[in-house]
Amino acid sequence: MTHSHKLDGGLRILAINASPRGTGRTTVAVLEMLAGAKLLGAAVEIVDLDSRDHFEPVVALMQRSDGVVLASPTYRARPPAQLKAFLDALPRTSDSSGGGSPFAGKAVALLQTGATAHHFLATEDTRAVLSSFFAAQVMAPSLYFSHTDYEDATKLTVAAQELAQRHGRALAQFSMALKTCPEVTSLQPLA
Repeated sequence: MTHSHKLDGGLRILAINASPRGTGRTTVAVLEMLAGAKLLGAAVEIVDLDSRDHFEPVVALMQRSDGVVLASPTYRARPPAQLKAFLDALPRTSDSSGGGSPFAGKAVALLQTGATAHHFLATEDTRAVLSSFFAAQVMAPSLYFSHTDYEDATKLTVAAQELAQRHGRALAQFSMALKTCPEVTSLQPLA
């Protein structure tokens, strides 16, 4: 049995849902993950990238957050165009005086969904971009759910719910730990 203790410190977790549909399996999974973070007292928020053509409001939310869940479906071992467009549009400099990266120094959890388990390694491409290019502190392991992890399109199996909530609690704890590590959070993207 896992024991959890509420965290102090006004922790804020933002989930960015890059599903082309604002609802569906990815949304179901990210809501379970956020439920885990809420159990530890984190304030949570979710934003959908489904119909955005500008991302400034999302960047502003990221800058106010301590941790970020980046959630997306997987198509042919790749995330959807919405996620690629978002990452391509993000501001990024290698020096904090120029704004750095909105991911820099933040705890980031990856959550991807797909039709089968064959595409679970797709999270690694996204992880590499986040950690190397954006200086994010990406939590390991990533979370990947296939259709077998769902009872139906609206509900995860009990085991998958527990796993998603455990990842949410871990993200909250990781985010809180990073708040006490100024040398880690001050790291900026290379070149």
